[in-house]
Amino acid sequence: MKDVTDDSPKKHNLVGNRQCLFPTDAAVVFTREEKEQILDEYNEIISELGALNGFSLEWLCHPISEKNDLAPDTLLDRLIDFLTFQCVVSKAGKRAPALARWIKKAVRLFKGAIQQQYWFMKSRFLWKRLDENKTYTVIRTWFDGRSRALMKDNKDIYFGRLPGFLKKNGLHVLYFGEFAYDFEHEFANITKGLEDPVILGRSLLHGWDFVKGFRFQHTASRRIKLQPGLKILGVDVDAVFRNYFQEHCQDQEIRANYLSYRAVVKLAKKIKIDHFYMPFENYAWEKLTHLALLSKVLGGVGTLFQKGSDPPEAKVISFQHAQVALNAAKFFMGEKERNSVVFPDRIVTVGEVTRRFLIERKHYPVERVVAGCALRQDYVFSGERVERKQTLRVLAQLWSVGKSARLINFLHAAGIHPGKFHVTISPHPCNPLEKFIPHLDFEYRDHFTLFTGSLKESFSVNDLVIYHGTTACLDALANGLPVINVEFDDFITVDPLFDFHDFKWTVSKPEELAGAIDTIYALRDEEYYERQQKGFEFVKNYFYPVNDENMRKFL
Repeated sequence: MKDVTDDSPKKHNLVGNRQCLFPTDAAVVFTREEKEQILDEYNEIISELGALNGFSLEWLCHPISEKNDLAPDTLLDRLIDFLTFQCVVSKAGKRAPALARWIKKAVRLFKGAIQQQYWFMKSRFLWKRLDENKTYTVIRTWFDGRSRALMKDNKDIYFGRLPGFLKKNGLHVLYFGEFAYDFEHEFANITKGLEDPVILGRSLLHGWDFVKGFRFQHTASRRIKLQPGLKILGVDVDAVFRNYFQEHCQDQEIRANYLSYRAVVKLAKKIKIDHFYMPFENYAWEKLTHLALLSKVLGGVGTLFQKGSDPPEAKVISFQHAQVALNAAKFFMGEKERNSVVFPDRIVTVGEVTRRFLIERKHYPVERVVAGCALRQDYVFSGERVERKQTLRVLAQLWSVGKSARLINFLHAAGIHPGKFHVTISPHPCNPLEKFIPHLDFEYRDHFTLFTGSLKESFSVNDLVIYHGTTACLDALANGLPVINVEFDDFITVDPLFDFHDFKWTVSKPEELAGAIDTIYALRDEEYYERQQKGFEFVKNYFYPVNDENMRKFL
């Protein structure tokens, strides 16, 4: 397969008269310019639809507005299939009889309302601790098994040492959020011994709020407008949009987004807020948080912040903590969004590389985006020479379930297992290996070693890192290790190191992997350390150090 960033001329017909190819050819049937044009026009359509709907609560709650490139079935995926094969792809299955559907809905409604009331009653003691006369600095985060230990040390999963820094500057920190994945069992322990208040969003909601959320989920789509005649590369894609919209018009995600909005509205009414911090990935819940904070000022849910409106009382500061890659549609801003949607008072990035990416490639307002520091990666970088190891130990750094399972199967097909190499696989903390096992083609224990320690520990005992789409590749470079990017048939590369090549090798076929590893081992020491230094320099621009000077960018 050709590299997906290859911009050499392709011998194929223009869109509208393309030959039908195998699915794996979808990544290479378009030129690089066409890929970028597809992504740009897709984002402009979403922007225009948002403007048509006034960036309303109903529009922002619908999955079509979010452009989440990590979702298992995205609208962009459908559009790419359609433009490649000229067919509308619909995932809708047979519908149950009307009576059976209504019975299931009634059961879900009753069960959900009871569960919500349970969490409301169980959590009341948390928000009874709030002093309504005090002004709080809210850190909107996600809780998991690491949260309690971190918060006892004035840290956070997403914001690192920032809570302690804020407290030193006289601010009263309040942690506000929801559980990540399946960590509800941590609820009983999460607040023990903590001096700062911790509020679960769901604790502010009654069972009746859930009923209203259920009603909103099933009626919101009626108020969303879809303009006709939508085109990408001159091809009518109207049917793709409408099919996708209809399939997802009653997704549970709509209800979850609505309840998230309601929780912030209630929080803003209950306490005084001077600063509101949250992660920045441009998801729907982030925009809805702005809308909730504004509703207190504007007196209703109306539209999002328009020029001339009064600003919210709280200063909203978002932290761009995650990877950015060329495929990240969620980060793209269309013209109508750029002129109409509220931006945080400040978007603080992990460093200069991502600040420049948002401004130059995604058109964010230059005055609102500043390079801060890598709050989550303050442990990774020393910049000192790391002695080369040649122990035939290889680390495969995993990420999401689907992509990671594919990477493990790729390693197995490549023959990178005992006999020549010792391969360790390291899952993401929120995606343990148990989630991958159903997707594997073999028994992994016969070939690979599972590692569950810290990234720092794993880097210290391995020679190189293999990855696909995870920012752990940056951690590896910061620790002086070469990296190998496995490039699958993604339409646009998901590699965070898309513009770095000095200490990185890329493969797309299993039979190429052993050769790439051999090439790394065959490098002369002089060349190896020269490339390693370029890796350090790249990381220095990508991840700014965590110190008081850089953390002041968050104030």
